[in-house]
Amino acid sequence: MKNLNYFGFLFLVVISRPVMAEIPEHEEKIPPTKLEIPQRHEEEEEKRKPGVKPSGVCNDLARFSAAPGEYDDGTGIAYSPGKVNETLQALKAKEFATYQAAYLKALKAPPFRKRILDLTGIASHPGCEKPDTASVQCLKNASAELAKISLGRAFLSTGSGRNREPGGDITDFDLLIHDDTFLKTEKKLIESSRSKITNKAMSKKIEEDIFPKVRKILVGVLEKNIQDPELKKNIMEKVNSIRYAGSDCSDFFADPKGNSVAGLAIPNAFYQRITNSFKFCNGFLLQNQSAFQIAFTIAHELAHSIDPCGIVVDAENKRFDYVKPKDREFCEQAYPFKGLIPCLRGSDSIQAKTLEPASDLGPLGRIPGLPPPEKQNDKPKPDDSILPPVRKQGPQLSDRSPFCTKDDQISEAFADRIAIEVTPAFIKQEYKDRKPPLTKENYQIGYSNVFRDVIGYKDAVDEKFDEHPDTKDRINKIILPHPEVREQMGCLPETVDGTVSCPLSKEKKT
Repeated sequence: MKNLNYFGFLFLVVISRPVMAEIPEHEEKIPPTKLEIPQRHEEEEEKRKPGVKPSGVCNDLARFSAAPGEYDDGTGIAYSPGKVNETLQALKAKEFATYQAAYLKALKAPPFRKRILDLTGIASHPGCEKPDTASVQCLKNASAELAKISLGRAFLSTGSGRNREPGGDITDFDLLIHDDTFLKTEKKLIESSRSKITNKAMSKKIEEDIFPKVRKILVGVLEKNIQDPELKKNIMEKVNSIRYAGSDCSDFFADPKGNSVAGLAIPNAFYQRITNSFKFCNGFLLQNQSAFQIAFTIAHELAHSIDPCGIVVDAENKRFDYVKPKDREFCEQAYPFKGLIPCLRGSDSIQAKTLEPASDLGPLGRIPGLPPPEKQNDKPKPDDSILPPVRKQGPQLSDRSPFCTKDDQISEAFADRIAIEVTPAFIKQEYKDRKPPLTKENYQIGYSNVFRDVIGYKDAVDEKFDEHPDTKDRINKIILPHPEVREQMGCLPETVDGTVSCPLSKEKKT
């Protein structure tokens, strides 16, 4: 998955600038940044002279990706991190009046009015003692309190009842959240708020247009690089059977009942091995609508179905089996993309790391929103959990593949490498007839937009180990060295530091 802290775990890109669901207007409008980016190869040659420190997007694309602001690459706009939070806060402020009005209306019902005035303590105030004759101000105070509570439940966390911040000062929160009138009113309000940040049009475009095209290009890549005919057939069938499971990721991020707005704002995407499906979370579309990011993300998630771990998940007569699944070095050589894993481990590529001892991912692999298997029984699971604890009994994925651990970066590095093989072909195919055509500057901004919404200045220098390689390395050592990317960006073929784009297979293609 793509990393927020992750790119496929919790924790998965359209064309032109799609119309989104209504988002609150901000007071200040900052126009998309236009940069004068050097295009001349001569300047690249200058950077190669002894004693001259390399700079510019052809040598350090990650630095530009981490730049603040918003950037239009000709296919869509990408924002630096923080856009989702800005959107939520603006919507929350705008929704207060709507929520208060709804509760004022609900308070016209005498039983509910009496209950709320009692629960809030407002009934003790002079002029509010008798529900039937309570002043307008009494009801405004009560409705404001209810609005704050529901907004807190909708926007501040995605947990259930007791785990949520109430958002107000009510004296008996537990009684309130079991009141039918309150719950029915709140449900309608939150559903309305959720609709205002849900980009249904783009989700539909991903499902019906972008996803099928990205998948077709990926299948073509597999056809060229897998040599064993039977294995090639099985792998292509598996990829062709992947389905799009939508953009609502609430159920995988501690909000299984879809009771919050915040659950729709998770900027992530992930592939699910057990269902052979992927989700492209709505949160991504709130801060990045670049076709470069969308195509890369979808290709990345699809690639997890056949990564060094995912390739062993299928029907027994169709999956790939490592002959010596406990011998990591042997498996690296046996993986169907011959030579790719050692290359991605190498110093002239992304140096995908592994830590020992590795931890099993369980029978289904890593599940977004759940802790590692060894920590899942530390405390009772909530009543609304969508999955039971992953048990250690029985066969584990690590019994089939040494790469099915949470302590190896190779599966994420592989997914990135596949994604950057697919993305240039998708952009070229989709924008070949664009008027005016995409410029080298568009491509430079476009490839920098792939990770713009999840990288920041801190992330650009972060050394902490994660199952995803460092984001700056994913940009500079996977995206930037790719020959077609460099050609589209107007860069010289070779990287200044000698980083290479690992070939997908060293076997002779038939």
